[in-house]
Amino acid sequence: MGNIKFFNSKIIQLFFRFILGSIFIYAGIYKISNPQEFFTSIKNLRILSSQSINTITFLLPWVELFLGVLLITGILKRYIALISTILLLIFIVVTISSTFNGGIGSCGCFPESSILNSYNPFIIVIRNFVFIIFGIAIIFLGRTKKSKLLIFLKKHTYEFVFVISMAFLVSVLLISFAKINYRNKYISSAIEERHEITKKIENIKIKNLPKFLLQDKNGEILNSYQFEKKYIVFLIINTLECTPCLNEAIFIEKLNNKFNDNIKFYGIVPRIGKTAVSNFKTTYSLNFHFFQDINRTLINELEASSYPIKILVSPNRKILNIDPPTFGVKSFQNYYENLLKTYLEKDIY
Repeated sequence: MGNIKFFNSKIIQLFFRFILGSIFIYAGIYKISNPQEFFTSIKNLRILSSQSINTITFLLPWVELFLGVLLITGILKRYIALISTILLLIFIVVTISSTFNGGIGSCGCFPESSILNSYNPFIIVIRNFVFIIFGIAIIFLGRTKKSKLLIFLKKHTYEFVFVISMAFLVSVLLISFAKINYRNKYISSAIEERHEITKKIENIKIKNLPKFLLQDKNGEILNSYQFEKKYIVFLIINTLECTPCLNEAIFIEKLNNKFNDNIKFYGIVPRIGKTAVSNFKTTYSLNFHFFQDINRTLINELEASSYPIKILVSPNRKILNIDPPTFGVKSFQNYYENLLKTYLEKDIY
């Protein structure tokens, strides 16, 4: 009975309303301020049509802001908490469905630096279940002794906890299954696509690095002879927005950290705004240098206009290997890393 009285206090009620309301207001304002980021996040879920994405991008932030304000002010607090809880359950279902379809990224609800932001579906589900507990507390707790809902909750506390626990467990199991299921499909698709790209690459007859002009972030022009006489890996990407391009850039950063003493890594892009390139590097913590292929020489000569490729160049400017995208698949990445080690070991011995 003491616990019921504890939750009956207005201070505890206000605490739950303030926390949940603040979260909804925060998420709503952030989405309204960053509509393109939210649009991209919804698109990356891979479960909605373009028209649905546009509608949700416009409406959902305002719905969240409205719910948050009503929760904090206490207007129809239990009904608003019920609607909020249902919305959070929908978010969980969406997260699970998205994972089955290979959806990537966060929900776009919070800034990258926020402790509430996550790209991990397990963390997203756990986070939303915590919010649901707040919503349920507002709905059921804090009523008078004669409240039927409070009496029911008191009599069926263990059953209630069991249902919530089972819902959480089922959600986690579904996400685990979804990740394994999609990963197998993804790897199978990646193997097929990588094979097709490899056949195209095999038709490229260039043996030596062609002459080219590159421009760095300061506007300085460099030619093919101004690079260090070391092994070089050029990551050639035609856009900063494709998922394979992002996967390759993150992979190259890992290799850069490991082999930087013996191999130089550079990103090559077409004429893309300097700010866009800078934001891309900052967002994904990329430290290797990017250059613009002014005349698209490397992009055109190596037929890299539709997919990212990696060019391994020897110290005497011979092309040793042209590798298709790894698609973030560990086995492909391990193969390429071992390839680099093989060339370095040949050099040593």
